[in-house]
Amino acid sequence: MKTEFDPPVFVVGSSRSGTTLLYSILQSSGEFALYQAETLLLEVCQAKYGNLKNRKTYERFINDWIKSKQFYRSGLDPNEFIWGAKDHHETYIEFMRYFMECIARKQGKKRWAEQTPGHIMNMKALSQAFPGAKFIHVIRDGRDVALSRRKLGWTGTRSLDSLKNLISAAKSWEIAIKTGQTYGKALGNNYLEIFYEDLINNLDIVLEKISVFMGIEMNRAMIENSTIGSLGKSNTAFHHETAGISAKSLGRWRDQLTDEEIFILHSAIGKTLALLGYGIDSSVIKPNNKCITWKTGFYLKLCPVILSIRRFLRNRTLLGRWTSSNIEIGLR
Repeated sequence: MKTEFDPPVFVVGSSRSGTTLLYSILQSSGEFALYQAETLLLEVCQAKYGNLKNRKTYERFINDWIKSKQFYRSGLDPNEFIWGAKDHHETYIEFMRYFMECIARKQGKKRWAEQTPGHIMNMKALSQAFPGAKFIHVIRDGRDVALSRRKLGWTGTRSLDSLKNLISAAKSWEIAIKTGQTYGKALGNNYLEIFYEDLINNLDIVLEKISVFMGIEMNRAMIENSTIGSLGKSNTAFHHETAGISAKSLGRWRDQLTDEEIFILHSAIGKTLALLGYGIDSSVIKPNNKCITWKTGFYLKLCPVILSIRRFLRNRTLLGRWTSSNIEIGLR
C-alpha cells in the first residue's frame, strides 16, 4: 500500500547562517523523519554528475551516492535502495523525493524535512515539485556570515587575497538573501523568515512562530532535552565556543574584523544589512585615514558578476563536472 506523505519542509539560507541549528530544532519535535545531513542533491550533485537520464551518468552517481555520508546517515539498506531507485531518477528532485520518502517510511513518519542551505537557489523548482511544501529561510548578519565563511574557505573565490575573500563571501550571502526573498514572495503563507539572532535571543517567540507556521507544537523543553544535530555538538568555525544555542556566536565581526574590513563590508552589503534591520554603527562606517583603493572598489562592483558567471558555468556547462564540490564520500 502506497504511503501518503505530508508536504515536506525545506530549511534554506546562506551557508553559515544557522540552518543546521534550525533544522535540528525542527527535528527535535519528533514530527519529521530523522536525517542528520545535507542531501546536496541540487546544488552539488546536479552540477557534478549531470543528467541522470544518461545510464552511465546515473551509474557513476549512484555508486558514489551509496558510499557517501549522505546515504550512510539515512540508515537505508544500499541494495534495497539501489533496486528501487532505478525507477526514480528522471531528475534530482525526483531522486530526492524517493530518498527522503524511503527514510520517512522506514521510520514510520509521514513527513520529512531537508536542509541544504544552497537549495535556496532552487526554491522555485522545489515548490513546483512539492505543492504545499514549506520553506524556512534562516537569515543571519552578513558580517558574521562573511567572517565565518572566510575562516572555512567557503568564499566563492580561489583568490589568495583575504579582502577579496571577505567581499566574495559577503556578496554570496547577499545573493542568497535576495534570491530567497524573491522566491518567498510567490510562496505566500508557505514561506517564513527566521533571523538567527532571534533564534538565539528570543527562542520562545521563534518557536511560537514555527508552531503556527508548521501547524505543530514546538516548545523549549523539546530543545533542552534534545541532542539531535547541532543541539548536541558545536557547528561553529570557532572551535573553542560552546555547543548548541549560544549568544557567543553573535557579533563576532565587531572584534575579529579590522576597521578597514568593516568599512568595506558596509560598502559591499550595507544596504541589504539595513533593509534587514541590522544596525550599522556610525563609528565604524569610515575608519580614519582609510579609504577603498581603486582595485578594491572595482572588485566590489565586479564580484557579483563573477559569482553569477561561475554559477552559470558550474550548473550549465561541462566545466561544472570538474569545478563543483563533491558529496562527502567515505565520511560518517
